[in-house]
This record gives sequence, structure tokens and C-alpha cells, in this order.
Amino acid sequence: MRSSHRRGDVFCEHLFRTSSFFSILALGAILLFVFVQGARPFLFPTAREIRLVVERIDEVKVNGTVYRNQETFIYIPAGTASIRVEFSDQERERVL
Repeated sequence: MRSSHRRGDVFCEHLFRTSSFFSILALGAILLFVFVQGARPFLFPTAREIRLVVERIDEVKVNGTVYRNQETFIYIPAGTASIRVEFSDQERERVL
């Protein structure tokens, strides 16, 4: 009678160890997936257009278009080959 209890205990011990091992593997896979998905926006571009943020510049000229007192983004198409930004800084013209 005692040996059957011992075999049952050994079986349950192996069952719990095996299930906990696979649970840890599943948790690791889930965490890896979440971190890879979370890092993706930092590694690959996600926007279809370029958003230029202009702060504390009253007037700016971007690719020939003048923007005054711009409070939000200046949207530039993603296929734009180059971006020319012109603005005044302490009465001096700056071109980027």
C-alpha cells in the first residue's frame, strides 16, 4: 500500500515539474513576443508621412510653403526626396 502511494507521489511530482516547465516556457515566449512587438516601432518606421514639429518659431518655410503660428504638425509626404526648412533666429536666416 505504501509503495502505491509513493508511486503516486512520484507521478504527481513529475507531472507538476513538467507542467511548470512548460508554463515557464510559455510565459517566456509571451514576454519575448510582447517585447519584440513593443520594440518594433523604434526599429522600423510606422508612419506613412513625416510630421515636422515646430516649437517656438513664429514663421517657418518648409519646401517653399510658409507656415505662421503653427500649433500642430506640419505634414510632409513620405516620398519627399528632401526637406528644406527656413526660419529666422534672432534676426538671422537659418536654413536646414
